Amino acid sequence: MLNTLIIKQLIENNKTTKVSLAKYVGITVQGLDKILKTGDTKASTIERIAAYFSVSIDSLFTSDQQTGAGKSPSLSQIVSDNVYEYSTQIQHLKDLLAEKNKQLEEKERFIQLLLNK
Repeated sequence: MLNTLIIKQLIENNKTTKVSLAKYVGITVQGLDKILKTGDTKASTIERIAAYFSVSIDSLFTSDQQTGAGKSPSLSQIVSDNVYEYSTQIQHLKDLLAEKNKQLEEKERFIQLLLNK
């Protein structure tokens, strides 16, 4: 079974973004999010993800013995997933806000320039 936590950790540990990974793999960010949520994708996509991080394909998988097949995820695993997702969303929103503030400052400077003429 594809271990999406490993991929999320690789993204975080390598200080990369979902955007750059998705672009390299040849999918959309939404497609990558779906993979990270469901763990379901084509073998060729898994191969490209492994190549992006320079890891073996099998390192992205967890055997049924390791996961305890049939067991539901632990509370700490669920919390960890949620924290990662929320922190990613918060960072995205901060980036958007910074861009909007920059645009606002540029417009204010332009207005001041027009008023001074």
